[in-house]
Amino acid sequence: MSSSFRLIFDAISSKEREDLNFWIPERWITAKEVKVLERKGTNAKVEPCAYLTAQFKQIEKLYKEDTDYRKALSSTMGYKMDKGKVVDNGVKRMPGDWLSGSNIYGMYVRNFTAFDHDQDGVLGGSKKNITLNQQGVKETGTFLKSMALLPYIKSFGFDTVYLLPISQTGTAYRKGELGSPYGMRNNFKIDTMFHDPMVDEYGPDVEFRAFVEAAHILGMRVMLDFVPRTAARDSDFIKEHPDWFYWILRDADKNYHSPEFTRDELHEIHRRVDHWHDTKEKHMIPPHQDYVSLFTEPPQPETIEYVSPEAGYVGKVGGKEVVVPGAFADWPPDDIQPPWTDVTYYKLYEDPGFNYVAYNTIRMYDSRIAKKNKALWDTIANFIPFFQEEFGIDGARIDMGHALPHELEHIIIEEARDIDPDFGFLAEDFNVWARAREKGYNMVMGNSWYTFPRTMAPSENGDSLAKHFIKELPKYPNPVWGSPETGDTPRAAARKGGIKFSKAIWTILNCLPNMVPFCFSGFELGDHKPNNLGLDFTPEEIKVLGQKPLAFFDRADLSWDSPFADEMVAHVKKINEFRAENKGNILHLDNFKWVENETNGKPFMSPENPTISFIRFFEENMLTILTSGMFGEILFPIEVERDFLVVGNMDFENEVISTVSIGYDEPFANIFTGEKYRAVDGKMNLRLKPGEVILAVRE
Repeated sequence: MSSSFRLIFDAISSKEREDLNFWIPERWITAKEVKVLERKGTNAKVEPCAYLTAQFKQIEKLYKEDTDYRKALSSTMGYKMDKGKVVDNGVKRMPGDWLSGSNIYGMYVRNFTAFDHDQDGVLGGSKKNITLNQQGVKETGTFLKSMALLPYIKSFGFDTVYLLPISQTGTAYRKGELGSPYGMRNNFKIDTMFHDPMVDEYGPDVEFRAFVEAAHILGMRVMLDFVPRTAARDSDFIKEHPDWFYWILRDADKNYHSPEFTRDELHEIHRRVDHWHDTKEKHMIPPHQDYVSLFTEPPQPETIEYVSPEAGYVGKVGGKEVVVPGAFADWPPDDIQPPWTDVTYYKLYEDPGFNYVAYNTIRMYDSRIAKKNKALWDTIANFIPFFQEEFGIDGARIDMGHALPHELEHIIIEEARDIDPDFGFLAEDFNVWARAREKGYNMVMGNSWYTFPRTMAPSENGDSLAKHFIKELPKYPNPVWGSPETGDTPRAAARKGGIKFSKAIWTILNCLPNMVPFCFSGFELGDHKPNNLGLDFTPEEIKVLGQKPLAFFDRADLSWDSPFADEMVAHVKKINEFRAENKGNILHLDNFKWVENETNGKPFMSPENPTISFIRFFEENMLTILTSGMFGEILFPIEVERDFLVVGNMDFENEVISTVSIGYDEPFANIFTGEKYRAVDGKMNLRLKPGEVILAVRE
């Protein structure tokens, strides 16, 4: 059986590079056999090939000769299909619903294992290639180094690894010194940026294939992020298929921006969109003619030439130079986000009457747009199948999939499931009420990243925003991504409360129903450095942080030496272990109960009451309804776990005294401190330190 993991393992284990001054964070070492040559602070000097070999041996010892790790993990686990459902270890569930019960670790490879290996104070910096150091060692992240850290990820109890896009990115109009992972030059090629010179005899395809195999050997699945709506402005498709893109006069490109509408037009646009699902004739208000006139027909391929990274491709129409325009936020029409100058929108429809980029051609599709760009649709629908067949990935997030034409979105999901019926899909939809599961998605991103930092902010009905979100969780039609941060937002540790907030919210979200925990690399270290400034930053923060390297665009590493790393690592591991031990209880939707409390004289749902309190319970009659949990029909007896109580003070500056009404007088024990609690007449009086969360199990 051909194995890319074995190829990489054999290549590394046969080499020796004692000539290299090679340092790593000591936290990267999970194998006892690693020989540390010198220690300095939180870092360790090692011989790189010996280090990698020892790390890979942890994976290699679990390798089974009769298992094909090149395939998606579900296909090696013996699942069966029954009337459109997957029967997996006695559970009949929706295809891809392993994702609904997973625990996910996310990363951007270029950032995850970036490190100043020669300790010269610069990340990379070679004149030949800024990602290399003077010894020729890749100091930005690679598949090889990330594969060595899979045992590190596994040690937390994570069972799924989610990667930001890894396809080849463009250089035209590049943001930062290295460019964004979302500016796709070629969706069918892996970016050589992730290749490691330690295995120069191979390329990024073999290295990524080895990464996926290694994850599968460890029992972890691999998900990728895919970008189906936009391409880099030097995409290989531009010259090959100019009709797949919008084109504007080159002279207009410098001042090009999203179309402008009058106040009355914006009001009417919003009214029509609000009634989007109530009418079949979705006639939208078009942009003004002065904007539409900037656009031209596509140039002929023979007229298109690549000019420079500053100009990208330039073609000619009627003797005039034309280019593909940059992109901008598609909704609402007056969105204030900065333009996306490094990417351009695909032209999903060929209708000459709609030859312009606006909300009604790229998001809220006017029903009069008649002709789909079929060759483009077929290509987009093949992005995911290519990575399934070539690399055996297990799941995907479709970037802004809900903004695609519904037919194309359906085709993408169906094409992937034709190859792997248990392929998992994450919808990048912030609307927790979206009917994503009806489309075939297994979970949505939702807005936990926004609500969790706002426990003491009011919702529309005056309740605490975060409490209202949590209260509704069991009712949401889709499992929701559970994280206080994304790659676009402030880091959790940079929010009000800092590490107290990070620890508190990781405890709470791991105990909630209908929520899938997601840890973006660096969260477990208490990292403060943002990856991007796309969501939830103030103008002042953008001004300051925009002067520093950002992982999405520049050379940047994680804070492996964070003073909070030991505390956060221990906490994340403990909570993940608790979740695994109580998974049946946590995943169930019908055993979640708010426990009302009065704190500092304020009623439970008041934004001025900082205490979150709930209980997860089992009763005798619960055994009769266990067939209606998140996973669908249970075909075998399920072990009944213990009740547990969660009470958290989300005021990170003040101690509170809270009277919690649990309704019965059974004893509970705190899993962190061992402290015992017992209610009197169904009530507990608890004193909570700033940011303290009590997680107590019924004895």
